[in-house]
Amino acid sequence: MKIHWCAKIKDEVEKLAYQLNEEAERTERPIRRLSKVMYGSTCADNAGRRNGGVSE
Repeated sequence: MKIHWCAKIKDEVEKLAYQLNEEAERTERPIRRLSKVMYGSTCADNAGRRNGGVSE
């Protein structure tokens, strides 16, 4: 169940990131760190950080 929830969150983040990029292109203010935010860590990495380094 956690994997499904994580995938839904990832889909929402990607959709919002796409919208932000489109807005940035229209206003000529690029978002430079967006790919790092989106792809710099995984859901499992984040779960490990919340649990003191222990992945579930």
